[in-house]
Amino acid sequence: MYQPPQQKRNNWLVYILSGCLLVSLCGICVAGIAISGLTVVDRRIEEYNLTQESGGDVLADLFPSPTPLGATSTLLPPTPSSTPSALTQLGATPTNPPATATTVAIVPTPLPGFAVPAEIVQIPLPAAAHTWAEQLLRANYPINDFYEVALRLDSVHPGERLRPAEPYTVGDTQSFITDSGRATAVLVAITEHTYFWFEEGTNFDQARAVEVANEFESKYYPRIANLFGGAWTPGIDNDPRFSILHLDSFVGGELGFFDSSDEFPSSVIPTSNEQEIIYMNLDSLTPGSDLYYGTLVHEFQHLAQWNLDANETVWLDEGMAQLAEIYVGLNTASALDYLDEPSTQLNSWDYDDDNVFAHYAAAYLFSTYLWEQLGDAAVQELARVPGNGMQAVQTVLEGYLPDVSLQTFLAEWAVANLLDRPELDSRYGYRSLTLPPPDRETSLSLGQSISRTLPQFGVHYLDVDASGPVTIRFAGDTTAPLVDVDPFSGPTMWFAPGVDNTNSHLTASFDLTGINDAVLSFRAWYDLEEDYDFAYVSVSLDNGASWELLPLDHQSSGVYGPALNGRSERELTAQNGWVEERISLAQYGNRPVLIRFEIQTDAGIPSHGLALDDIRIDALGYVGDDEAADTTWLAEGFIAVGSQLPQYWSVVLVDDATNTVTFLDLTELNQGIWQGELGPQGGTLIVMPQTPFAQDTGSYWVAVDTN
Repeated sequence: MYQPPQQKRNNWLVYILSGCLLVSLCGICVAGIAISGLTVVDRRIEEYNLTQESGGDVLADLFPSPTPLGATSTLLPPTPSSTPSALTQLGATPTNPPATATTVAIVPTPLPGFAVPAEIVQIPLPAAAHTWAEQLLRANYPINDFYEVALRLDSVHPGERLRPAEPYTVGDTQSFITDSGRATAVLVAITEHTYFWFEEGTNFDQARAVEVANEFESKYYPRIANLFGGAWTPGIDNDPRFSILHLDSFVGGELGFFDSSDEFPSSVIPTSNEQEIIYMNLDSLTPGSDLYYGTLVHEFQHLAQWNLDANETVWLDEGMAQLAEIYVGLNTASALDYLDEPSTQLNSWDYDDDNVFAHYAAAYLFSTYLWEQLGDAAVQELARVPGNGMQAVQTVLEGYLPDVSLQTFLAEWAVANLLDRPELDSRYGYRSLTLPPPDRETSLSLGQSISRTLPQFGVHYLDVDASGPVTIRFAGDTTAPLVDVDPFSGPTMWFAPGVDNTNSHLTASFDLTGINDAVLSFRAWYDLEEDYDFAYVSVSLDNGASWELLPLDHQSSGVYGPALNGRSERELTAQNGWVEERISLAQYGNRPVLIRFEIQTDAGIPSHGLALDDIRIDALGYVGDDEAADTTWLAEGFIAVGSQLPQYWSVVLVDDATNTVTFLDLTELNQGIWQGELGPQGGTLIVMPQTPFAQDTGSYWVAVDTN
């Protein structure tokens, strides 16, 4: 698993370590400490039953020679075809947003005689809501480069980014910083790309260790490097090889992990070993076993992914790491935990021991599905595009399946998880997996109705226990809150989502020549992981060459100085969640200045984000009350949006006897009525809310009646 860096904190700050992760490893209960925040425990902690999915013979047929980067995909994308329809759809319009978002006012038109329960939000959308959703999905969210930030904001220069090369030979020893303290390891094997280190005192066969090192180099490294590239070369240590450190055991009991702290100087992150390293747990792994290679391949993908795109979302990074296992022919990942809990939110992550395995399984299934549908080249692009998570998926889809929307692709994935019948339609099954049916949320008979809530990108499979003439009614929320407050004034605000490992900026130039008493004022709403994700306000007097942090009325202790942190709604002076900040610029008067707002997040527990409104410098006559039209600011990861996004839905009906798949269209109020015939086995209604960046659940209502 991937462990993001834990920053050096000022001496007036305190490390907060929280969260105990308990996992089952071959029936042994192993406790692992999850460090909430700057160091998220993203480690590979699970050992799967290797017989749960399709066997090695099937896998062996699926892996041709590696496809060179940029060449034709191994698996050709299927030709889009029309979806068969078994039911007559009434009063329907397409549920997907237009390819180019518009700001035409939406006039809701309820379906005749449609009685929607009060708990379903059926309010009209803001005119620009689709535009806001598209802007959020397509924005560039800058990577949080801990060294660059320290260079810019730390009062002490962090020193050189790279350290001098230190060549090694077999038999050398080195002291490493580990979770258990210092550990001395001996270098046992060197290959073209790796160093194999073993902790002193561990019981290992040196000759076997050399064989394992050579097998990884010749058999597994080329395939993963083909798909995901390699480590940062020559890297922080000016050495083209990366290290694989085998330790006697881990404090947390994980199988293995990659810690990106090691990619930064120890002046920035004191626990850094200042070299590219994968950590392997000899207490749980036998070198040369499938589980060992599966873990090593998984962690190597994290190492390579950090080099390609250091702020990829945790869920997609973990999905691609498990895809790496099956890609090299290893059957060491499992989908069962997700199929037992398909309501798990795909594009999120939860380190709680009750949920983390379902997140792993969801990410694994989706990454495998995308690979099978689009091929090697698409995965290569997915790992490399600047966008992250759903944004990256949409970018790749536009290149490989331009006629298929993100919503449709996700809905087809949900159908594939139900049917797993690729011989009927390549979209609706897996070639490399054999899946049991997913868990059903509930059963609906004629005359029954239900209301449910569901996380975004979670799935409910509803058993429609009816045959013959059937009428199905559906209604879903029309809006999905981006934040739980409206802009302080006007229709929009500046918003920076708390995307994993980002450093978003909002920067503007102001000329204070002749002004000595300027005050910067603004309203702020924030929900930032306590003690780990921060928002800063800074000023530059030399056109950005150096920056000075500004004091805040509601400040907390950030990594580098005064910052906003925690939740603004908890402040005593908050108005509907917003706090007012007033910063004197008197000492910076009589000269041009740059003012910058920024948010810095890690890849641990996700933050909601930072919103700014009513930015003013009255002495200049500047009032930023129309963010969407304001060209004063250079926005990098900040977007001018409102508080409400469209709630997108995919609703699909599958006839259980014929496997006929019908995509059910919705009106602009997310209402739909369908009438038709179901076979003797009834059907399955698949429901998925699909609004990126919305953190609240979506609510829906379904009723089943006779025609």
